[in-house]
Amino acid sequence: MKYKHYQVAKAETEFKLGAGKKYKVVTIHWEYAVERGKKNYSKVHKNEYIWTLRYLIKWIYENERDGIPEDIISIEPTEETITY
Repeated sequence: MKYKHYQVAKAETEFKLGAGKKYKVVTIHWEYAVERGKKNYSKVHKNEYIWTLRYLIKWIYENERDGIPEDIISIEPTEETITY
């Protein structure tokens, strides 16, 4: 671990800029796909989301807590941002 003292104004600016960045998150959800009302045991769900880092961390925590069988296979930054 590495740390240093940092100016509050710089920290606030970086926090606002970082909090607004969005990421494309690709996951595999390990429940079998349902097609035409029947489970297809040869297919699972591949999902793509666009999330902020804060929401991604919350999502990971809640999935672990609730035992949801979904794993992240990639995280890529996007050009999208939100402003606070």
